Amino acid sequence: MQPVLRTSVLLTSLALAACGGGGGGGAPVAPRQLFLSQSGMVQISRNEQFVFVLNKICSEALGTGRGSVTIVRVKNAAGVEERTVVTEILVGSDPYSLTATADGKRLLVSNGKDNTVSVIDLGPVGAGPYTRLADILVGGEPRGTAELDGKVYVANFVDGTLTVIDSTTLSRIATIDLSLNGTRIANPYAVTGTPDGKLWVADFFARAIPGKATDAIEGFDDGKEGRVAVIGNNAVQAIVRLAPVADAGFNATRVAFDTANGAANDTFKAPAGVDPAQVPQGAMFNQLGSLAFDEAGKRLYLPTVAAQPAPPVKFDVNVQPLVAVIDGTAQTAVAALHKNLNKLIQDNFANEPAPTPPFTNVTNRLDRAFAADTTAAVIKNRVGAFLSRAGSFLMKAEIAADGVLTLARDARGAILRVPVTNLPGGVAMTADGKRAFVVSELVGQLTVVNLDTGIALGTVDTATTPTDPLRRKELIGQLKFFTGMGIPANVAADTDPRVIDTHRHRNMQSANNWSSCASCHPSGMADTMTWIFATGPRQTLALDAFFARGSTIENNLATTDQKISNWNAERNGSTEFNNNSRGVQGGHGFTLQALATIDAGQGAAAVPDAGTVFNQGQRLGISPALDFETQWIASLRAFNRPTTLDVAKVADGRPLFDATCASCHGGTKWTRSNRIVNNLTRWPDPAFNAAGTSLSARLFVPVATTIAAFDSDSNGSFETPVIDTTVPAVTLDLTNPIELRGAGGAIGRASVGANGSFAIPSLFGNQHTAPYGHHGRAQTLDDVFKPLNAGGLNHPSFGLSPTQLAAVLEFVRAIDEEQQIFP
Repeated sequence: MQPVLRTSVLLTSLALAACGGGGGGGAPVAPRQLFLSQSGMVQISRNEQFVFVLNKICSEALGTGRGSVTIVRVKNAAGVEERTVVTEILVGSDPYSLTATADGKRLLVSNGKDNTVSVIDLGPVGAGPYTRLADILVGGEPRGTAELDGKVYVANFVDGTLTVIDSTTLSRIATIDLSLNGTRIANPYAVTGTPDGKLWVADFFARAIPGKATDAIEGFDDGKEGRVAVIGNNAVQAIVRLAPVADAGFNATRVAFDTANGAANDTFKAPAGVDPAQVPQGAMFNQLGSLAFDEAGKRLYLPTVAAQPAPPVKFDVNVQPLVAVIDGTAQTAVAALHKNLNKLIQDNFANEPAPTPPFTNVTNRLDRAFAADTTAAVIKNRVGAFLSRAGSFLMKAEIAADGVLTLARDARGAILRVPVTNLPGGVAMTADGKRAFVVSELVGQLTVVNLDTGIALGTVDTATTPTDPLRRKELIGQLKFFTGMGIPANVAADTDPRVIDTHRHRNMQSANNWSSCASCHPSGMADTMTWIFATGPRQTLALDAFFARGSTIENNLATTDQKISNWNAERNGSTEFNNNSRGVQGGHGFTLQALATIDAGQGAAAVPDAGTVFNQGQRLGISPALDFETQWIASLRAFNRPTTLDVAKVADGRPLFDATCASCHGGTKWTRSNRIVNNLTRWPDPAFNAAGTSLSARLFVPVATTIAAFDSDSNGSFETPVIDTTVPAVTLDLTNPIELRGAGGAIGRASVGANGSFAIPSLFGNQHTAPYGHHGRAQTLDDVFKPLNAGGLNHPSFGLSPTQLAAVLEFVRAIDEEQQIFP
């Protein structure tokens, strides 16, 4: 099998060889023998006879707590298609990416939890026997992997580096720092090689645009940029910047800000000459989880979950599946080619038959279902495939010679959407663009798609679904968290999540699959964005500290170590976020009567039992779907610390942290914020009524001069807040215009009084959750201690010297699940 190269590339190389390199003579230049690979959960062998599938959870027969790789034969030696499982091979814990070497001899898999890369020997010509040769130690939280010229590059997510491995000797030969002239790729994720010998690596999160004023970055649609590094000779040669787009294709109303009184409201007024009811909304490229290279056009296509954090908080103007395009030769972004997949579908509505509930057949399930988040893409010879993770479908893309991306249509003229496995996490494609292979991020399953006909040919189970009752509940809850469609509210605990029909329950999570919980909480963590809510700016919180390690939900009762929810300490538990599905995402929610309301063609306001799981306390046991989501959140692990830390400095910082910080940021969750549930199915003292007004005078206390933390007693009700009067409160400045309410311009949160409230955040995983503070004014940990007028939080330094403070911060960066807690 020849390398997967376009003819033009190969002929150019041969021509150079024939004329002595095209210059002044010398040794001939051999054609580049490159088998393109990109980071992802599935890859096709060079001879296209095998598909290698990454399973996040291995079959129970192999063990527990680890992932695996399944080899599926999709074509025999005679070229006849088949779908035969050859073998399943154990790898490490929490695997993310798989790379097959060009010579067909080995697979390399990154294991996030273990900080390793597993190497699998495929035998001669990939014929087996298949064995795991080694687990190579790399950097912190490895993610994307890709091969280029006999070397495998591994993106170390928390280190901000690339590990280079010789694919023949399996030795680590280099570590690449991802910095250039002061600009850094802080959280590398997606990786791919290109035929010119360059390696491309994307920063997963958007970063503040240099030169922006502190209070013009967070909460605005144009404050940050995406970044992609170009690597050559084991160094960063260039960084391509993806500037925010001024108009992502959808308008929002700013009437409330135009009609409200007060100069502070000017921040979000409609621009001069623009109808305040129809203001175009910009977007920033965020969550760059995939890189697809079109060899024919020499362009890179990056599906992203673009963020639009400015108000209003509304599903169709907050997150978009925006595809960025980079000219691979010029190494520059091509803004004219950027496309919003939602907009492409929206513009095609005239060609699509209107769906009629109940959504009981393929036609009605898929028409008009938007692409809430696009997690992976692959392109071969101007034919592409994009996945909607939230929608569990594949969309075929067609790329013209000028690089313009369009979505393929079916025979009716509607946008082609092929239903695939639940929670799709990766896609690969044959060189001729006729077959796509989609793998699940949930439980091992592979869907084979005929891209010519737009029909799924069938699925292959690549790992068994866990039978452990707790693990299965977690998987159902994970599906609920990630879907933009829905699952049955009364889903049975022993249901195999692979058989749940999310399309049948469309509009429960969000309107027409616009978004999911994961749109702002990738992997359950944080998107590093500050959103303008009714309570003011609120930085997304990672959910790894929602519960203490080992927490479970048993017999519909929460365990005893749960964090108070939200910056304002206004939520009793994750169940109450069902109202986000209704109020923000445009869905009907996950109560028992929601689906009947959808089937009757009624709006979310008509759901009769919506209030049973919102603002009424914990309310476990009403909606199994929400209970299992809570269980999944309780199972989340905190990401590992960077491997690049100064160990001696960490040791010096620990006792200093104990003396100065642990009283607020200690404990099982690295936060004092705590709620105790003791054998209760609901809270006896609800936090809010349906209007959002506090029902407990003890819940909120002034924080103009103090920082307050809230505990609760053994009965589940709030104790008198614990106040440390020695620590000045600097994190909530209700006189700052940045504290605008998204609902209409009032300062602070009027419903709970002028002083508001504040809950202490966890320090778990802080190395990848910048910026800091509820308003995100501190872009780095060092900035936390800078004055307000210098872009900081003015956090007290407790009299520590600069050397001591540096040691404390190094210790803070080392906080992960292995770090011993303080009482």
